[in-house]
Amino acid sequence: MDFVVAVDVGGTTIKGGLVARDGTILHFERRDTPRGADRVIAAISAFVADLARPRPGLRQVGVGLAMPGLVTPTHAVFSAAFGWRDVPVASFADVDLPVALGHDVRSAGEAEQAYGAGGDDVLFLPIGTAGDALLVPLRERLAARLAFRRAPEVVASTLGVDAGLLGAALLGWRSAA
Repeated sequence: MDFVVAVDVGGTTIKGGLVARDGTILHFERRDTPRGADRVIAAISAFVADLARPRPGLRQVGVGLAMPGLVTPTHAVFSAAFGWRDVPVASFADVDLPVALGHDVRSAGEAEQAYGAGGDDVLFLPIGTAGDALLVPLRERLAARLAFRRAPEVVASTLGVDAGLLGAALLGWRSAA
């Protein structure tokens, strides 16, 4: 079975896993995010190497990295959270696989659209741990302001905390294409 290595880099934890084409998470790990740009880069690279090791019956085809800050497909341009500037994608993954780099929130939103219940009409608003406490007032305000048409349904992410990891997986699948 083919899989991609997916890594979602956060300020507190780095989530990594092996993800099949259909979004099934075959393996999941979580590691603490160290402090300092060089230590974070080294931790991501080591995590990718650990996840990409050969596994019986599985074939790794790509790597997807989702992270905060200003990101291009080739560089992590800037991150206030980690203090890095212009880090090439190769610094995050010393593996012989195609690697794709993307922004964490955008990737999570794309995962919600691809694997979640949203279909084609998705507005992804990352609101962190506040969750439902923010959704109820948002539903009420939308309903009050959109009297001329049916208010959109506002629901919590069907992917929950896996949205970021699955977004990184989508990046990995794109890199393998």
